[in-house]
Amino acid sequence: MERKKDVSKMAFVLPKVLLNILQLWPKEESRNTPIAFFVKLALLIFLELGQVIYFVMNIYDITTISSTLSTISTTFQVKMTIIICRLNDNHKTLQSIIKINIIYVHSARLKVIIVMALNEFWPSDFMGPVLEKSLKMTSMFVIFNMISLMGSASIFAFGFLSKPLLEGSNTLPFLSWYPFEYQYSPVYEILYILQVFTNIYVVILSILGHDFIFLALCINVITQYRLLKMIIGFTGSGNNADLNKSLMELDGSPNDQTGENAETKILIIRCVIHHNKLL
Repeated sequence: MERKKDVSKMAFVLPKVLLNILQLWPKEESRNTPIAFFVKLALLIFLELGQVIYFVMNIYDITTISSTLSTISTTFQVKMTIIICRLNDNHKTLQSIIKINIIYVHSARLKVIIVMALNEFWPSDFMGPVLEKSLKMTSMFVIFNMISLMGSASIFAFGFLSKPLLEGSNTLPFLSWYPFEYQYSPVYEILYILQVFTNIYVVILSILGHDFIFLALCINVITQYRLLKMIIGFTGSGNNADLNKSLMELDGSPNDQTGENAETKILIIRCVIHHNKLL
């Protein structure tokens, strides 16, 4: 059963919300997941291709190059690696494409890890209120930073995407080239909406969703190592029996050691098994 009240586990809430919107949350895959993935991939390829061609056609214009490169790098993150990583599971390229690709291609692995973190990781309050308070502060700091990053990305996206509207010009947010005239209605409006939709719905959500899911995993692993460190510090003390009883209630593993120092041996074995799980 998931320990939903554990503050470290709460770090999974935000990435779950973002990736559920994209239908890419590893724990809740469905028949529509591949369709949703490839539709998003097609949108990204369309957006990226227009920018790359525009960049190549204006290669000698320094101002154009600097303006285009920033947006190319953002969408390219979410895109090209998807194709490359489908051919080579271990290949890594630019940041953003890798992110949506990792979530989709490695969703089975991520699902196993997330389920393990939610169901098998020790709770933050396991070693008492003092350590729990410290772990809570660390986890809340990470969650606060997630929210701040999402807010910053939203503000930046709103300003960037609304610039053509504020200027009253028939230009697109992403400098792009298309083999047709797009400055006139309704083509311009369709392309404008498509670029805005792709940037907000696909690019931002996939980048933040990917980053946040790994931030959540990291903070949960840190929590486990800090708990493990404290428990190992109690080995050989008179509290071993109580710790073993509490751990047995968590993981259901039996106390199968007998003889002298049996409780210490059991506790060390449990710590080694948990450490291996974190690795």
